[in-house]
Amino acid sequence: MSQTLSTMFNIKALFMDVDGTAVLSEERNREAIEHVAEQGGHTIRPEDWDYLAGAGDEVIWEKICQKNPDFILSYPTADDFEQACVAAYTARKAELKVNEAVRDIVQHFIGNNVSVAAISNSLSDVVKDNLEITGYDTDLLDFILTKTEIRDLGLQTKPAPDPYLHGLKILNEQRQERGLDTVAVSECLILEDSLTGVRAALKAGMRVIHIRDDSGPLPEAEQERLEKAHDGQYYSCDLNTLPLVCLSLLHGFNYRKNNPEPIHVPQMQPN
Repeated sequence: MSQTLSTMFNIKALFMDVDGTAVLSEERNREAIEHVAEQGGHTIRPEDWDYLAGAGDEVIWEKICQKNPDFILSYPTADDFEQACVAAYTARKAELKVNEAVRDIVQHFIGNNVSVAAISNSLSDVVKDNLEITGYDTDLLDFILTKTEIRDLGLQTKPAPDPYLHGLKILNEQRQERGLDTVAVSECLILEDSLTGVRAALKAGMRVIHIRDDSGPLPEAEQERLEKAHDGQYYSCDLNTLPLVCLSLLHGFNYRKNNPEPIHVPQMQPN
């Protein structure tokens, strides 16, 4: 039986993470955080990023303090640590690069009347700077939701589902004001590069594409567990495969790896 268009879902909203997803900033961020931590007397090892990736600076501070109680002598509060990290990011902002694959997908989805927004675990100023520095036209985004607004609302950051559920609430309020139909949880697609963000999306009940690269290796057994436990909701791919997965879902195909039947979807036009 050939692959046919599914009537079970229709993607109406694309929510993208920023650091490591829309913007290739993970190497800079990790080195900056490691430098700040080292100044406080703690060494972050490569394997520590297995659970630190995607976490906010305040969560990283908490994790370090659990391992090294003397860390509070250098950074008494999470805010102290966070501000030191922000200063380190700012000093290295010239190292930021756009994720061209994600940028092209964003433009294609907007061109197909899909609402697009950025939802991040980073502070508002950092997120907006990162997007603007790397050439994203933020005026085309429906909104930008960051840790700053989430905390002000008394909500939890990723891996809690709050950012994505609140983002959907914002989007639907905007759409109602414009006389448009609201978007259901099942009609949202998330782009994430970390397990922290993936868990937030899955808890929110949304489809998520886990963009994999060398900075966040995932054991094959864990990837298979996620794909089996969240069949039709969790997709894992690298940047080379990302356009095919995104376009398949946009046009109603439930993308499956190693599908024996060819999937023919409209291609993105080069800029």
